[in-house]
Amino acid sequence: MTPQEQATLQQIIKDYSQGLANDPRTASLAANNGAENFVTAYMNNDYSKLIGPTGKPFRIADQQAAEAKGWADVEGAYKAQKDYEQKQSETALQQKQADYQQYLLDQGEKFQAEKTNLDQKAAEQGVLFSGARKQKESSLQNLFSRDQAYKQGTVGRDIASTAQDFNYKYGNEAAQGLSDYYKLGGNTYNPNVATGGVGSSGLSSVYNANNPLYQGTVTNQYKAAASQRAANSLWNKGNKLVATGYKNQF
Repeated sequence: MTPQEQATLQQIIKDYSQGLANDPRTASLAANNGAENFVTAYMNNDYSKLIGPTGKPFRIADQQAAEAKGWADVEGAYKAQKDYEQKQSETALQQKQADYQQYLLDQGEKFQAEKTNLDQKAAEQGVLFSGARKQKESSLQNLFSRDQAYKQGTVGRDIASTAQDFNYKYGNEAAQGLSDYYKLGGNTYNPNVATGGVGSSGLSSVYNANNPLYQGTVTNQYKAAASQRAANSLWNKGNKLVATGYKNQF
């Protein structure tokens, strides 16, 4: 900048500063832009570096509109991926529950068969009320109960792993929608009855989605993509405004 241009700039800055008090509308600009920056932008017809009272080069409404448009651009793909992976998770969880339910049925039938065999031998030997028979009944009950506890723990961890993977990707709110597939029941074994002996225990949850504020990695990836689109949109808009000589209105 030549000495003459420097002198002209200083005079404009002086005039601008004096006129600022007479035009409150410019106060918000002055709060975020030095007088020299503002005047330099005017002289060079380049307003891209000026910021408004929000600290950003566009009004809040402009930013919100850009963000909404950015999300609209990626929302379809996000929902399609989420729906697909949710269906995959549901199918996997349903199969795990179905397999476990079949295990309960098989174990129930096996227990009944072994109990019947135990009762028949006790009757044949005339020891229906002996201590040895009671001990065998107790051993039978413990054997099936321990096996079920181990199986339930294994299936529960498997279900939790599938649920946690979906939870990690799409957040707790989405994962809670799978809660119907998080529950396992069980058999109750009672060898001390004449008939039957196998009942059903209540359902209990084997996984809980927690931390309701957690949004999920995939969700955040799409939100980041939407924000990037919004930023690019505002950037392009700003370039067009500058190119056409438009003075930013804050």
